[in-house]
Amino acid sequence: MAVAITRYLDKEPRRKLVVLTGVWHAVKYGIPDQLRRLGTRLEWTVILPETPYLNSGNSGASEADYLVEL
Repeated sequence: MAVAITRYLDKEPRRKLVVLTGVWHAVKYGIPDQLRRLGTRLEWTVILPETPYLNSGNSGASEADYLVEL
């Protein structure tokens, strides 16, 4: 998915993009890390729902910018 995002934004550099994925693809060491390794200069914000495995008690800035209680 990171490659597809990069290719699309290379063709459409003035666009803004919202990417909806599963939780484990969206954590910062998922797609955002892949984007960084691909050399993109994108800015992103990671917003994730709290789950039993990913919550304010066991997660922090290395996983998400925001955790949302549903």
